[in-house]
Amino acid sequence: AGSGVSMRDAGLFAIAESSFLMYLSCAARAGKKGGGGAMLNPAEEEQVRTVIRTHWLIYFSFTTAVLMYTFVVFVITQGGEPQQMQVGMMRQIFLIVSVVAGIVKFWVQSRYLSDDASYRTCRNREEILAKYWRYNYIMLALAELPALLGLVITFVTMRLQEWWVFLAISALLLATSAPSAGRLRRIIETHSIHQQPVS
Repeated sequence: AGSGVSMRDAGLFAIAESSFLMYLSCAARAGKKGGGGAMLNPAEEEQVRTVIRTHWLIYFSFTTAVLMYTFVVFVITQGGEPQQMQVGMMRQIFLIVSVVAGIVKFWVQSRYLSDDASYRTCRNREEILAKYWRYNYIMLALAELPALLGLVITFVTMRLQEWWVFLAISALLLATSAPSAGRLRRIIETHSIHQQPVS
């Protein structure tokens, strides 16, 4: 019975050992495939940080602009007489345009800004950054558009309640457009992997 137990224990130990070695082997292969020596060097890391810092400044400028619009709306609606104008059609058109702008913004963000495949045709890091800049500007402009439309309709009607829906749409779009250093780093690393010669 003792020898049977010891043989069984030895068999279980052998199975566990082989499973562990197989796991290490798979992990090593995955590490080679995922890493591929594409980690950014210090100069590239510094460039990524500089780009993201600049993006944050631009992002805060757009956010501050929307906050300033809100301040202007409060001022003009408190000091003026509400206009008895029928703006139902204008409101509907502006709301449709705002919703479409939001849909396009999320499409650009998922299909172009965050998708590694959209940078495959870039020949170097400068082209990647140029595309990344362009996509961010498009997203921020689309995020600000509902607030601009809300500002127009508030100027026309002098009614504060016209502003809130457009402000909410812009706030949502801006909140989901914040810069991400990790995203840009991943894009550059993935591009470097695809640019490496196959050995």
